[in-house]
Amino acid sequence: MRFENLQHTKEVFTYGKFLPAYQDTEDVMAYYRKDEHTRILVAANFGKESVELPLDYPVKQVLLSNQHKQHNYNTESHLS
Repeated sequence: MRFENLQHTKEVFTYGKFLPAYQDTEDVMAYYRKDEHTRILVAANFGKESVELPLDYPVKQVLLSNQHKQHNYNTESHLS
């Protein structure tokens, strides 16, 4: 598991809006936390198979991932 410093995300998780995402994707629970400066996608795959999600926004930084290899997240995300 790869983990980045999440201290700078405290405000958006505390005060940001909760916006559901990918509601029609089976076995995936996903939502955005968004404020006027930051938008964070939180996504979890509860299924046994990997899932590819088309991303609505470009990725600037991956904060937490169980992917061990480098991946270009700007067009799609692979959830294991």
